[in-house]
Amino acid sequence: MEQNRKIILVLDDEETILAVFQGLLDSLGYEVFTAQDGVLGWMLYKEKRPDAVFCDLLMPGMDGLAFLAKVKSDNPFLPFIVVSGKSDLEDAVEAMRNGAWDFLVKPIDGPEQLQSSLHRVWERASFLKMRREYQEELEAAVRTRTAELQHRVKNNLQIILILLDLQRENTLNVEARELLWESQNRIHAMAQIQDQAFDGEKKGFLLLRAFLSGLVWHLVAASGWEDVLSVEWDMEEIEAGAGKAFLVGLIINEIVTALLTIDVPRPQRASLRFQCRSQGDGGLSVRVSDSWGALREWNPGIGSLSLSTTMLKILVELADGQMSYDSHSHEIAVVLKSSDRLSGDFGSPEGPNAKDGPGLSAQEGQPS
Repeated sequence: MEQNRKIILVLDDEETILAVFQGLLDSLGYEVFTAQDGVLGWMLYKEKRPDAVFCDLLMPGMDGLAFLAKVKSDNPFLPFIVVSGKSDLEDAVEAMRNGAWDFLVKPIDGPEQLQSSLHRVWERASFLKMRREYQEELEAAVRTRTAELQHRVKNNLQIILILLDLQRENTLNVEARELLWESQNRIHAMAQIQDQAFDGEKKGFLLLRAFLSGLVWHLVAASGWEDVLSVEWDMEEIEAGAGKAFLVGLIINEIVTALLTIDVPRPQRASLRFQCRSQGDGGLSVRVSDSWGALREWNPGIGSLSLSTTMLKILVELADGQMSYDSHSHEIAVVLKSSDRLSGDFGSPEGPNAKDGPGLSAQEGQPS
């Protein structure tokens, strides 16, 4: 039974306070270790690996905020409870901003107050653990399914179509499913453009601006945003191998579809901005921002569990790329490296006769 007791670490520079915590936590059945400063506390933390920490803020040597920073850099999910005097409340608030999960004001009323605080932080820890496990399982399932499909299909276009079908299978909303059907139809249309491109002078290459602007226009029209949304392209002329162009198109499709279907009020006027640049190593950078708060609501950051975010991450990884989301500017950035997985680098078209891809207007992205 002794081995099953949860371990609590308590830091305070006053021996009387430590004695109070020791007695109260002992009465609750916990195994308690105490330290009068952050240096000794850190040694105990590394040795004992506690299940929760109570920490005073004002201590000699390493103070509570410094100790909090060290603990959170080692284990950001460890329940950390700040203990402060009434005069230290500003520091307690700062500690909460820096990763503490709860705070108590001295003097402690009794064991019930400590038990209540521990219950709150352990409940949160349990939720975060379940959340991480769910995300890992979701990503593993998508990766496994994607790997199986990649083994069975013969070309990049088939991979794209089946990934879209995977997303549609996991979408319950009828309108969203219909839009995914539209997206699949659009990918089939891309296959026809690919055939035409291979017949052109630059076999297997597309001019990316015309290709992407046509895709975005189609998504805007299919979702009924054509009278509301203006699309701005800050993009040089870039050509890409057909395989890479289609994968970039699917990444753009995932982003735009998420933004047009996110649950935010539809404005009377809105704008969607794309910035695309070829990289010196043969890669491509794409930045997307919006004017009506859809990216802020979607928040496709590292911790997001939405299927659209998970699919986007998988697609970016399939293209040997990286994705980031700036929560301050509310801009999503995708950087794709030059890769052997898909033929052709991203670069400027050569020669004065280079022209847009078949059947598309580079300025508006509408069928000509």
